[in-house]
Amino acid sequence: MATGTQTLAIVKPDAVAAGNAGAIISMIEKNGFKILAMRTQHLTRAEAEGFYAVHKGKGFYDELVAFMTEAPVVLLALRRADAVAKWREVMGATNPEKADPGTVRKLYGTNIGRIIDVLKNGALSLADYPFTDTCVPAPGSELVARAHDFRVRGAKRVNLAQTDDVKGQLTQSNPVMIIFHDSTAFQRLRGAGTFTEPAPPPGDKISGWHFITLVGYDERRQAFRLINSWGTGWGDRGYAWISYDLLKTRINGAWVLDVAQASPEAVVPPRPQPSPLPSPVAPVAQLTDLQSLSCGRVSVETHGDQSVLSGYVASDDDLKRVTSIAANIPQTSLGSVIVAPWPQCEALQTLEKSLGTADRPTIDIGPRTELHAGDPLRIQVISPAQISYLYISYIQADGSVVHLVQPSGLVPQPTLPRQTLAFGGGEGGKPKFTVGPPFGREMIIAIASRSPLFDHELPAHQTERDYLSELRRALVYKPAPDMPDRELAAAMTTLQTSAR
Repeated sequence: MATGTQTLAIVKPDAVAAGNAGAIISMIEKNGFKILAMRTQHLTRAEAEGFYAVHKGKGFYDELVAFMTEAPVVLLALRRADAVAKWREVMGATNPEKADPGTVRKLYGTNIGRIIDVLKNGALSLADYPFTDTCVPAPGSELVARAHDFRVRGAKRVNLAQTDDVKGQLTQSNPVMIIFHDSTAFQRLRGAGTFTEPAPPPGDKISGWHFITLVGYDERRQAFRLINSWGTGWGDRGYAWISYDLLKTRINGAWVLDVAQASPEAVVPPRPQPSPLPSPVAPVAQLTDLQSLSCGRVSVETHGDQSVLSGYVASDDDLKRVTSIAANIPQTSLGSVIVAPWPQCEALQTLEKSLGTADRPTIDIGPRTELHAGDPLRIQVISPAQISYLYISYIQADGSVVHLVQPSGLVPQPTLPRQTLAFGGGEGGKPKFTVGPPFGREMIIAIASRSPLFDHELPAHQTERDYLSELRRALVYKPAPDMPDRELAAAMTTLQTSAR
């Protein structure tokens, strides 16, 4: 006859994403619990709201529900004598800093909430609270009252299961805070090499968790760039590279801060000046604003005495900025500037050199680029003037990718020069395409490569992030370091779909 009481345990999204579920389940079993049932599940909002209904109306409720539904959790039904009290003991105090050693929250918990609460009031400047590499008492109340720099409204968790989600934030100039599993080797890191140690070795006395910030990435290195708080004598003058692989083995949570806009300071009117006002800023100063776009590329083309702005941006707000720049500079106009939301804009950045090649494929979808539900969609692609391996992909508004054409078979076959490939018109018994949901900004990309681009056939449907990851790997991969870069030519076109 079974004895004892039962309770429910949940391994939360951050622990699952960081790969700590197995270790936590092992702790549960070592503490005498019998696992009656276990499953991995992505909670719906209704399920999370129901489970945490007792907290409804509290300030953290909405953030808690959002956190519990952003990624899968592990649900466990447990039994042992005095199960509820024992499980609370094994978990430890809610605040990881106050949890007893050896508890789940001490080993795997995060205190990002406390950090955000502090930053909502503002951070002290380095002048008021200088950096030190030793532990010191917390600042007193008078010093805290002077904190005003870098106020935040909150933080958004980044999904560690998707490397491109982290890259997407960095592409938009959003630094990503991470909790990193420290080790002796990491503390002794020096130079510009890439840190690849998958985990601290057993018995490492320095093993612990440390907040650091990702500030960039490099596809050729397959690594993230981070900045640390240990001074310029560590790493590469305070920075370091860590392998993409460590995202799943050494990082226990990632967040992007929602930074509050600084309040404008009062402006004291200047005294009247007898001399003439300074000359207006030269137009070139405004054109430099184009370099600060979050994910885009806008060039200035000169036609006689006229300048035309053309390229792509990642959002409607960025398009408004470019439009404003063109309107405020004499003899400057707005040319073709498309809106390509991330990660479409990153696809364009990845293929920027190939899109500028003279002998490239051409894409034609007809005279209309704004289509409505039920409209026919016909796509025609003409291969370049040389034999090439052709890849044609349709990026839909929901971020999924449909591969219309790719070389297939054990020995992939190239496409002959100036071949016309037609899709969507029903020619030769092929499917007819009509516009349907999801609606939004969509893109067609055609890539012609002198050699097979991928070493395997891509699935007919992919997420855009998976497609981009495979594409970037293919572009930088070389069987030998001294081999030349791949020869590619690419074309793209965009369309806007909507309901009637």
